[in-house]
Amino acid sequence: MKGAPERILSRCSKILIDGEEKPFADYADRVKYANDSFGKMGERVLAFARFQLNPDEYSKSPAYPFDIKNWKKW
Repeated sequence: MKGAPERILSRCSKILIDGEEKPFADYADRVKYANDSFGKMGERVLAFARFQLNPDEYSKSPAYPFDIKNWKKW
């Protein structure tokens, strides 16, 4: 998922630093400061997030029945 940092980061519990997952709460203030600093310089900031799906529930075979019409209801 990608989008505005305030929308994406509010859903995150971990952060990836040097290939290692760490608790996001430990870095939230630093991330907010960096985001604010870029914003003050007129830079556009995007956040990216990923979620590891449970392969037992979301298998490739048989294909998971993804509902494209209603997927964005959160």
